[in-house]
Amino acid sequence: MICAAIDPGASGGLAYINLDSGTVFTQKMPETTKDICLALSDFKRRNAFIILEAQHARPSGIIHRKNPQTGADEYAPMRGSVASWTFAQHYGELRGLLVALEIPFVEMKPKDWMKASGIRPKGKTEKQTQWKNFLKEKAQERFPGTKVTLAVADALLMCALCHRLFGRAKKADPFEDI
Repeated sequence: MICAAIDPGASGGLAYINLDSGTVFTQKMPETTKDICLALSDFKRRNAFIILEAQHARPSGIIHRKNPQTGADEYAPMRGSVASWTFAQHYGELRGLLVALEIPFVEMKPKDWMKASGIRPKGKTEKQTQWKNFLKEKAQERFPGTKVTLAVADALLMCALCHRLFGRAKKADPFEDI
């Protein structure tokens, strides 16, 4: 049996712990749908419990402007966002493959898995690079013998949570209480 986690971003990754051998495996997100399918098929063969980071389509940027009639500040998503479309498509492919392969999974929002893992929220003035390096450092602390990159840090942290939640599960459906 394995406990696995998926960070669905194109620059995300996959991670799992083989509970029988104690080995940890990480992989940058495969580039093609076929390669993703092959990686997920391996999870099915190994009887995996998976946490998929829940993502929802969101704009890649926000523009700020003054409303000419009221003078009020307005915020609107940037139009023509290729990045948002690509991300949503990739996330949908992952969900679809998990369902089609009949691999059980639970989705967790980033704030929920981080809170359950004891990871502090991102600071308001903290830059994204600082935040990602903080998460990488936390993953390195929890997996000292594993090579941790920015691509797999989130997946490793979710994997540790998956192991804590489901690693000792003896029931047929460990997700039934979630």
